[in-house]
Amino acid sequence: EVARDDYLLGIFRKNKAEMFSMAPVMGYYLAKQNEIRVLRIALVCIKNGVDKQEIRKKLRELYA
Repeated sequence: EVARDDYLLGIFRKNKAEMFSMAPVMGYYLAKQNEIRVLRIALVCIKNGVDKQEIRKKLRELYA
């Protein structure tokens, strides 16, 4: 799942400057979903006292 999301974000990241396609809109939508997942993972890990290095390993790539 993480590899699939990273792959899709990579495709949309390359095409985010295309004005006449759905790539920027889809990229933005997937990026927001990804940011929510990253935030949820980070907060749960912090709540459970997980080490910072372990948290970084669990986080996904961001769109920006």
